[in-house]
Amino acid sequence: MATPKHGITYKANGGDLQYYVDASWADVKPHYVPDEHGIARTVPGDDGRRSSYGYVGYLAGGPISWAARIHKGRRTLSSTESELVAATEAGKDIVHIRQLLEHMHLDISAPTPVFEDNQSTIIQVLLALLPEANT
Repeated sequence: MATPKHGITYKANGGDLQYYVDASWADVKPHYVPDEHGIARTVPGDDGRRSSYGYVGYLAGGPISWAARIHKGRRTLSSTESELVAATEAGKDIVHIRQLLEHMHLDISAPTPVFEDNQSTIIQVLLALLPEANT
């Protein structure tokens, strides 16, 4: 089914690269799988709850990169830590996209803002980036 009135549009005059990040702490419930003894959790003795996160990167008013994932192989202990992991993953994507844009000879001189809604995470990032604030 075609949707001629809907779609992604990009601004002709460009626009700066920007990212939106969000995470949720321990919101993904365990998965159960059949085994020889019946139904078992994927990890015995573990409640299986995992955090999820996502981010989307915009350029010229339209999305160019996104991800939605479950924290696999790591257990976050708080919503702040979950948001920090999400921001870190978005940061890795930003580095990749900025290198790609540079290779395409596009102006990427402006810093890339990352929009994050968790105040504790924002404070932790600022403290990490501003060593003089720790004194």
